[in-house]
Amino acid sequence: MKFAPTIFSSQQLVSHGHVLVNGRKVNIRSYQVKPNDVITLKEKTLELSVIRDSLASSRELPAYVSFDSQTNKGSILILPALDQVSFPLHINVPVVCEYLAYTS
Repeated sequence: MKFAPTIFSSQQLVSHGHVLVNGRKVNIRSYQVKPNDVITLKEKTLELSVIRDSLASSRELPAYVSFDSQTNKGSILILPALDQVSFPLHINVPVVCEYLAYTS
């Protein structure tokens, strides 16, 4: 949603309690949002230079993500199917599942 430049800094924002979902603080990185949940940052967090720079970036958002740059609020429109999520590498999901089932 452009709140942070990397997934790792996004996770840190969540862990440190800077993220609000439907107005409530979320500090669990594995928290799963539902479609149409409103996601934003605390007002004080929006003043940080790294956040302002990230919000000003021209990164493309996936079709299933909505973001209003005027209010700095975003939401997930739908839960995407696996083939809708862009990964930086090819992941063979059946092989990964088989491996995890075997090693568990």
